[in-house]
Amino acid sequence: MEKEKENEAPIIQARKASPEAAEWHKFQREQQQKSPERIEDAAKFLAGMISISLTIFLQVDANAFNDWAGTGILNLAVGLWFLSLLAAFVVLFPEPYAYNKSSAEDIQRMIQVVTRFKYRCLLASVVCFMVALGLAGGIFLWG
Repeated sequence: MEKEKENEAPIIQARKASPEAAEWHKFQREQQQKSPERIEDAAKFLAGMISISLTIFLQVDANAFNDWAGTGILNLAVGLWFLSLLAAFVVLFPEPYAYNKSSAEDIQRMIQVVTRFKYRCLLASVVCFMVALGLAGGIFLWG
């Protein structure tokens, strides 16, 4: 008899959330829903920065990279630059996502999957861009 009482789950009394807690829950849901959109906005900004910086590097001094043409370091920098642009565009590219429209949990899971994927692509784009910018900047300044 005592073992049965030990194995029973405790009864938890539910109560309505306070107005302040309800507002915070609402804020959290809204932020989760807006996350993919904010990540896409960041990717748009990053794609613009990648394009502008590449244009600046190529227009400032056309002969600055002549000594390094065909070298591995310059090829790596240019490759990473274009890879970063591609990763930023992957964030923006709409993909078909499979989910059950009548299930709130499935929709929430899909939003989390999308957000994680877009965030990873954005992070890869930023890392590639920063490395490429550092390599090209080093070649430009000290090459």
